[in-house]
Amino acid sequence: MGIKVAQPLITICILLMILMACTTTDSDPVEPAVNLFGDVTGVVLDESGNAYQSIEVSLKKAGETVEIAFTDSNGTYMMNDVEVGNYNLSISIPLGSEITNTNPRSITIQDAATTTANFSVSIRSNAAFYVLAPKDPLKEVR
Repeated sequence: MGIKVAQPLITICILLMILMACTTTDSDPVEPAVNLFGDVTGVVLDESGNAYQSIEVSLKKAGETVEIAFTDSNGTYMMNDVEVGNYNLSISIPLGSEITNTNPRSITIQDAATTTANFSVSIRSNAAFYVLAPKDPLKEVR
């Protein structure tokens, strides 16, 4: 009878040793999941606080455009899930306007955070508008 009782006891001991070997201890912590993305938002307004709609906002990293957004009717733009890191953010403004703060500007996207970058634009009173036309009219080629 001693042999029959010993076999299940040995099996239980082996299973416990395997289970203990598979569990982590304080010396072997499990790394938590890391969110490596953030958001960028802001507004483009004139000096009176009026919104600039349909302004192109470009986000570049190492000279390469990684995302483009356009302002809505409130002058607001939003870029979601941007990889963390350092970027240059710039806007393209209408002819006859000038940006009254830094363009492009350096921003840092941080983990699970929203970075806000607002732009101010003013209309130049002495703005000149030009219409470009070809020197020679287009000719039909047959």
